[in-house]
Amino acid sequence: MFAMFDRRIREVSKRLRSIALTALIAFASVPAAAQGMNVTGSWACTYGVRDTGPLQRPAVYMEFQMQVLPGGGAQGQGTMAGGAGQFPMSFQGNWQLVGSDFIVQGQMMALYPASFAFGATVLNSSQMSSTINAQDGNVIASTCQRIS
Repeated sequence: MFAMFDRRIREVSKRLRSIALTALIAFASVPAAAQGMNVTGSWACTYGVRDTGPLQRPAVYMEFQMQVLPGGGAQGQGTMAGGAGQFPMSFQGNWQLVGSDFIVQGQMMALYPASFAFGATVLNSSQMSSTINAQDGNVIASTCQRIS
């Protein structure tokens, strides 16, 4: 049971990192509309990945509080749920704004250490959200509300 969840976390983590890097490249030439926006502070976030492709792998869902720090650091903790149950998770990484897209890349600890990537479009000073329909059939959705 844990092996299946472990394998799924690894697959999702790898896929999310690839998508975040793709977004980084895609938006590199976009004017930095959100560059002047202050995203530092605490955020309550949800993040989910659902496979709608032919493999129909179990969905993975994360709910966490994230601290976006001045100077480019980010950290958070919360829970991760998937086919094998619910587990505590935490992450640390670096954030950046690319156009109006907020991207975090770093390391996560759930059942084991893994890569972590998170992305959302800054909507205003208190909300971030995005939905990506990836070519591999994954639907990736994220939303954050500013806490402070």
